[in-house]
Amino acid sequence: NDSTTRSSASSSEPISAATHQTWFHDRLRNMESCHLYVMETEEGLQIGQVRFDRADQTWGIDYSLAPYLRGRELGRALVEVALLELRQDEPGALLLGQVNESNQPPSGVFESLGLDAAPNEGRWNIGVCSDANSWINAAIPELLLGWLAAGHRVSWAHDAAALPTGDICFYLSYGRIVGADLLARYRNNLVVHESDLPKGRGWSPLTWQVLEGADLIVVTLFEAADAVDSGPIYLQESIELQGNELVDGLRRLQADATFRLCKSFVSEYPKVLTKQRPQEGEPSYYRRRRPPDGELDPDQTLRMLFNLLRVSDNQRYPAWFEIDGVEYTLRIDKH
Repeated sequence: NDSTTRSSASSSEPISAATHQTWFHDRLRNMESCHLYVMETEEGLQIGQVRFDRADQTWGIDYSLAPYLRGRELGRALVEVALLELRQDEPGALLLGQVNESNQPPSGVFESLGLDAAPNEGRWNIGVCSDANSWINAAIPELLLGWLAAGHRVSWAHDAAALPTGDICFYLSYGRIVGADLLARYRNNLVVHESDLPKGRGWSPLTWQVLEGADLIVVTLFEAADAVDSGPIYLQESIELQGNELVDGLRRLQADATFRLCKSFVSEYPKVLTKQRPQEGEPSYYRRRRPPDGELDPDQTLRMLFNLLRVSDNQRYPAWFEIDGVEYTLRIDKH
């Protein structure tokens, strides 16, 4: 019955504890059409709640912050964390609709999330497909929320076959080949690749270029085609490396560049299609990286090994070395 909460609810009249309790337990019993997450700190400080209600196949988003935490720009983080939880609980495609906010006036919904709700010429059905175990999944909610803020409908899946039909689909860190029948579900199917195509087609282009000593990485957004990484190019930008980034920092730069390209494509769509140009030049290819590629030579100096350490993931594929038949892993952190 907080006054700000009631002012943006469907009814501004105060409600009784019994009425609210009945509503709350009804939601908890109906998990097929409702997921409700309560956020709190490890010390038990209550942060807020996010509720996803399904109508047909689309999940609407409703959230509220604890009154004493308003104005601290926590709304976006609250919804992003909840989206990652929903992604785990709902293994199929997530189709997301409007965001509603319980504890702020409706006109301030997206501003409080730190999103720009600038008008677009069109409203599109946008799909995102990523591998289930990809590092980029932790960042994807910020991309989805931005498009929701602009009035688009978005879906997110880890299997291309689970996606619905739509206008634009982005395949981000998705390692499987998508056949023509699935590509036909969308008007345009886009891939982002960290190389100046056609140079550097294939696997882990950013990692391989760091190992080569590159300090400027071209990021390319292009149309998916039958041959891997061969489609026409729409947009490009560059990442400038300082030479001290570790894998998390490299990934953040990669995600930021990827999302800027995706957002630009959507904001300029369909005019952006006129920018299409074919790839020119002789292609080169990177192979898939394997655990043996993380092996360190114990007779080399740390400076000589630094680029290999930079691209090593301490959890999933750490750097390692062998001495006298015994294998060791080496963890690297930045302070």
